[in-house]
Amino acid sequence: MIRRSFLQAAAIALCLASLTLTSCTSAVSLPKDVKEITVAVLQERQPESVVLIDVRTPAEYARDRIGDSPLVPISDIEAGSGVKEIQAAIAQQSPDGNPVTVILYCERGFRSARAQKILEAEGIQSISLAGGIRAWRQQIPRDRDTAALSALNRI
Repeated sequence: MIRRSFLQAAAIALCLASLTLTSCTSAVSLPKDVKEITVAVLQERQPESVVLIDVRTPAEYARDRIGDSPLVPISDIEAGSGVKEIQAAIAQQSPDGNPVTVILYCERGFRSARAQKILEAEGIQSISLAGGIRAWRQQIPRDRDTAALSALNRI
């Protein structure tokens, strides 16, 4: 009797574990046709005017962010209010209407990819930073953000 209960419990645990792994895997897959850019390519190409937007949570933003990039959480973008915030950030970066490259980032790139697709549907061209802030930090320490960003914002 004890052995049968143990085997049933083990079977249930295995089923739950497989469901969790399946849902985690599908939750982190990137949307199709996401426009991404790596940190290395961004540094190499150096677009003339860049707006970096952090789409993480306020708690993540408080721990670390890239330069003075504004926070527009993915939840706000999904709700629609974040789209207006991003439009305002673009207008502030380029009041004369010159093209601005909008680069979205999160921790690893999944939320920024979702945000990129939402913005694209709203007519805002943007790019997701591949690997997110983790990829950025692997190449650029926090104390070098200002220098790295000033090379990108040569208006």
